[in-house]
Amino acid sequence: MCYYGLPNPVYYSRSSQVSDTQSKMHDTYLGLTPEEFEALVKRYRYFQQTCDDLEQEPVKVFNKLSEKSLGELLLNRGVSMDLQKKKEEDMKKAAQAAAESKEEEEKKKDTAEEKTEENAEEKKEETEK
Repeated sequence: MCYYGLPNPVYYSRSSQVSDTQSKMHDTYLGLTPEEFEALVKRYRYFQQTCDDLEQEPVKVFNKLSEKSLGELLLNRGVSMDLQKKKEEDMKKAAQAAAESKEEEEKKKDTAEEKTEENAEEKKEETEK
């Protein structure tokens, strides 16, 4: 794989020595027909040749997303935002519950200490009598 997520065009191009079964497996995995894959590789090669030229307009290697894909992407973003909000709310609730339980433990310790002090005082009084 190259830096931009495309397979190495030399390895996967039809002109290289790749068997038909390997190229079909690769095309099936990507969901591209061999013609679409070749067009993608050509655009990528052109991108590599022109990426250092600042005066030339950037080359778009990938095709635009379909309306269906854009809709699914927006839906995924919306769901992710909702889940993130729920996570933040749950984290706040968990922090609040932890703080409350800590306060309760401190109160229990305080009452236990007071009881032990009272018991100690009662024992002293009993021994003094």
